[in-house]
Amino acid sequence: MRPDFTNDDRFDGLYLQIANQAQGIEPLLDTVFSFLRRKSDFFSGPPGSGDQGTEKAIATVNRVLQKNADLHLKDKRKKEEEEKQREERRRKKKEEAEKKKAAADAEKKKKAEEASKTKVEEGVIELDADGGFDISQSPAAAAEKDEPSSSSKEEEKSKSIPQDEGNAPVKSDED
Repeated sequence: MRPDFTNDDRFDGLYLQIANQAQGIEPLLDTVFSFLRRKSDFFSGPPGSGDQGTEKAIATVNRVLQKNADLHLKDKRKKEEEEKQREERRRKKKEEAEKKKAAADAEKKKKAEEASKTKVEEGVIELDADGGFDISQSPAAAAEKDEPSSSSKEEEKSKSIPQDEGNAPVKSDED
């Protein structure tokens, strides 16, 4: 079996020099086919083959050209697919970073709102269930409001003891 020369780069330097001197692809191909015509039996074929040698030469050129064109298209599709995958990875990373940033911003905003809400609620005046105003100043003030003061305790005791009109304590039957 013949070796595969489709990726052989041993002659690249030589072909680059020829391409530079020939100044283009078509002149390069002209020099290659001119060489084959002048120095080989590529177009004439082996002795006694007649015109079949030329037909075989054209078929050979077409087959080699098609093989290399197919390799080119395969390489191109592979590169395009790799680029799509890289772009998809970049897009996903960017989306993930944006989601993380949005989540962090939302969390920061939520904390700021909670902090400002707490500050605002400390001085809020609200309506009681009975329609009166409830002035809340702080959790400590609310605790003080829930516990009656010592003077209000004495007032409640005095309300529970019946008094006569002269503000003297009334004696009960138990005394």
